[in-house]
Amino acid sequence: MKKAIEIVQLYLVPKLTNATELDIKDLDQAFWENFTNSLLYFETDPKSLYHLVISLNISPKIKDKIISKIPGTFSVLIFELAEEYVKGNTSEAINLLLNSKGNKFKEKVSFYSTLPQAISMVERNLLKLELPNMFEKLQKKYLDNEI
Repeated sequence: MKKAIEIVQLYLVPKLTNATELDIKDLDQAFWENFTNSLLYFETDPKSLYHLVISLNISPKIKDKIISKIPGTFSVLIFELAEEYVKGNTSEAINLLLNSKGNKFKEKVSFYSTLPQAISMVERNLLKLELPNMFEKLQKKYLDNEI
């Protein structure tokens, strides 16, 4: 869960401190743990996350800013954790997402899993298209350097 909390903080803290007069000390470690845990279930249970934010003892302006950043924060968290999973890393947060009813995480894992194959195919096709012209390009380059 530590990695997931880090991802959320790295994304959300700069956005909140730049846009509001929030003192980040107002949000303790327990808040970040609860927020991240609720964010992991955001796709299937968004109400609990919104309820958590609304129940905070901070200004309404800051609450509104946090609420407006929830979808973006969720997307960043899903992207980062899916990439970690494809690299072979596991965590409590990744296991929660794998066992959840939501599809976003599984879609991103599938995307990151097939991405290297897609890149290889595109590169191979580009090389195949360039092969007929490569000899002429090399010949021109060689002749230009001789002159």
